Amino acid sequence: MWLFILGGGTAGVGFAMGGPAVALIALAVPAVAALLGWGSLRSNRIVVTPHEIAVLGLFVRRRGQRVRAASVVRADVIQQRGGLIFDTVFVLDAAGAVVIRINANNYEPADIDLLVRSLGLPWNGPDAPVTAPQLSSVYPGMVPWYEAHPVQFAMAGTGAAVLFAVVLTILLQLSL
Repeated sequence: MWLFILGGGTAGVGFAMGGPAVALIALAVPAVAALLGWGSLRSNRIVVTPHEIAVLGLFVRRRGQRVRAASVVRADVIQQRGGLIFDTVFVLDAAGAVVIRINANNYEPADIDLLVRSLGLPWNGPDAPVTAPQLSSVYPGMVPWYEAHPVQFAMAGTGAAVLFAVVLTILLQLSL
């Protein structure tokens, strides 16, 4: 009973069904996941050198050539599902292509303001939060296709899953 209370339910079920080893695993897996998440957030760094702009972290390694950087767009992007707003910095080249994209929610707003100023590039962005499709209409090519067209992407994914299921069913029927 003690493990059931400590583990929020899953450890108690594990103890009842498979003994102490399963209960310990049920406790360890979320603890390790939480530690990895915390470590990832704590280790993220933005590094700006004369040659590159890089976002470095436990699981993230994104680099862009600073010589290509021509402008900065900072936008609050509203996620289609859930309505979460992500402060995002896009460093663009002269043609408007993304050199590097930075999720600014992982950093203090003052630090991101300092980053934008220290790049010494012209910057702009929408005054109010926008969705990815709205951002794509103002800055074509800045957000990936799947983000700019979430409904079409979901329909394509659903269609591919249905097609896979039909083909698999046909192959299974032929093998019988």
